[in-house]
Amino acid sequence: MIQLQEVSMTFPGGITALHPLSIIFGRGEFTVLLGSSGAGKSTLLRCLNFLNQPSGGRITIAGIGELRHGNVLRQHRCRAGMVFQHHHLIARQSALQNVLLGRLGYHSTWRSLFPLSRSERYIALEALDRVGLLHKAMERVDSLSGGEQQRVGIARVLAQKPQIILADEPVASLDPASAHNVLSLLRDICKEGNISAIISLHQVDLARHYSDRIVGMRAGKVVLDGKPEQFSERDLAELYSQSIPSDTQKSIEPEKQAILSFNL
Repeated sequence: MIQLQEVSMTFPGGITALHPLSIIFGRGEFTVLLGSSGAGKSTLLRCLNFLNQPSGGRITIAGIGELRHGNVLRQHRCRAGMVFQHHHLIARQSALQNVLLGRLGYHSTWRSLFPLSRSERYIALEALDRVGLLHKAMERVDSLSGGEQQRVGIARVLAQKPQIILADEPVASLDPASAHNVLSLLRDICKEGNISAIISLHQVDLARHYSDRIVGMRAGKVVLDGKPEQFSERDLAELYSQSIPSDTQKSIEPEKQAILSFNL
């Protein structure tokens, strides 16, 4: 379980990406964060493993405590795997070498300079087998397709033996068939291992099809939270509407009138 209490994020320059929010993510739950670009989805995900340290509030992880002290954060990052939109793989290395990077969090910096053990290489091969890429283990990742590279990224996370998977737009750069394959694979892995997943997406249809829970975000706030069947198409479509706040509308009204006064 992950509990957020009044968590907020303001970047230098006074840009507020997350307004104070309180939310709980349950164990084994496949949650989709849904909303347009700039809604706060990526910021929230990055706060969950302190890639962005929140400006305020508390994040507590069941079994290890509040994410503030170094030892707790190290434990959490070993247990929480991250899948990125752009893979973040080392192109010149093999799929197996990339997946082995998922084991480095269990070792000191000094130990990571040396080859990992046979048992850990076996863990990495098992992870590649789970995503259907064992036969590609020794191939350079820059020779793989986009969908295959994303599956290598998932295998790298599996090598961590995670209890939580965080995925930031993991299918944004994939074709529709590959997107379904990757999300289906992620969901199956999480259900089999009772792993909590928090996935950010743009696509409403994918969110409705794969999620146990949809958390809709807009302008750094949670505006929807519940099971997919609770929301109508209109509810979800409104997350992407571009209405202008009333105070902004008032401020631009004189400018609009001035422009309209010209003969075009």
